[in-house]
Amino acid sequence: MAADDKRPPMIENPKKIDDNILHQLQKIFAYLELTERQDYKPDKFCFAFKDLDGQPTNISIQQDAQEFLNLIFDRLENLLACTPEKYLLQNVFGGKTCSQIICKGGCGDVRRNYEDFYNLSLGVKGNTTLFEALDNLIASDTINEFNCEHCARKVSVLKRTCLSQLPNILVVHLQRLLFNYDTMTNEKINSRLEFPKEFSLEPYTVEGVEAREKAGNVKNLPEDYYLHGHDAAYYEYKLAGVVVHYGTADAGHYYSYINTNRKRKARGNW
Repeated sequence: MAADDKRPPMIENPKKIDDNILHQLQKIFAYLELTERQDYKPDKFCFAFKDLDGQPTNISIQQDAQEFLNLIFDRLENLLACTPEKYLLQNVFGGKTCSQIICKGGCGDVRRNYEDFYNLSLGVKGNTTLFEALDNLIASDTINEFNCEHCARKVSVLKRTCLSQLPNILVVHLQRLLFNYDTMTNEKINSRLEFPKEFSLEPYTVEGVEAREKAGNVKNLPEDYYLHGHDAAYYEYKLAGVVVHYGTADAGHYYSYINTNRKRKARGNW
């Protein structure tokens, strides 16, 4: 976060606070990284981080963590656009999904649509583990009476979404807060969902899914079978932190667990 946006401090406000969220975020990281302080009061950042109405963040109102992440990434990208680090967020957190429509009528044509993501949003309802949620992410649906241009007739197709490009740092969002259209209220899912400290995303990539189909839909492939031009480490992730929401769908608090020694081979402290 050493990017220089070439912009002077924006202090045209009664509190004389720099109204630039990039500058304020840099101050937070600088204090935590370069000083002995164990915490930092982000009141100036909250003032600079405006809501959709252009007002400073109201810290007394519960905000959604994923919405905040998406919003701050969007604003930081705009501020970094004029700097050499304009692709910083994309290079660190950016990945791509591939939505496929596969003709089962004879031609085998595959239509592909790619979308960028900064966090992978997975369902919690009905799942007990992270792997079940990922399996549901790539699960295919059958669509009948689909007009295939190559077959020149209506056919059945499979529709599914896989991961086509993996991020260097993976952010997983668990969908615990949902809107109930029957009661027209927000609800929180508090059911247990287990996740490992280390795992591979290879089975959920385009190449991983296609390799298993060619091998007869086996779950595990030989180690020398599925590198697909990537090193095995490309698919592997280690848990670095967890953000926890305590409360209901309408009120509560966030706190986090962070593995502060995750770069060491020994077990890190949380």
